[in-house]
Amino acid sequence: MSPEWSGRLWLGPDYGLIQGIPGRTASHAHYAHQLMFSAGGPVTASLDGRAITAHRLFIPSRMPHAILHSHGEVLMVYAEPGAFDFDSLQAALADSERSLEALERTLRQLPRRALEDARVERALSALDQQLSGKVSAQALAQAAHVSLSQLERLFA
Repeated sequence: MSPEWSGRLWLGPDYGLIQGIPGRTASHAHYAHQLMFSAGGPVTASLDGRAITAHRLFIPSRMPHAILHSHGEVLMVYAEPGAFDFDSLQAALADSERSLEALERTLRQLPRRALEDARVERALSALDQQLSGKVSAQALAQAAHVSLSQLERLFA
């Protein structure tokens, strides 16, 4: 299995999708929830130190894992834990059609958790509106009605 990845990437506002052939990875953990679906042969991964081989793998946020082996193409979902409850996400995607487009439709329709701070919500909304060009942190702070240093603390 190659260390190289290849495939298509689809980015949403609080999720990312990859359809392709994964490469072997070293053990790591990331903030996003990760769900993997393999239509061909199963994927073998180390989850929190245990080797698991399956056609569907659900990896919660910050769980140490490594991809050890795969047979062909895999669909992967990376979801923002602040927006999606892991159990609800897992249940909704478990029965979803296995295509990039179908997973994207399902994710778009899933309810989101409300952000705990309306100031962060205003800053994120302003960020979405400015993504076509250079984004000023000061402009985001103004949109959120906070100082730049306070915005930095909220995001941290």
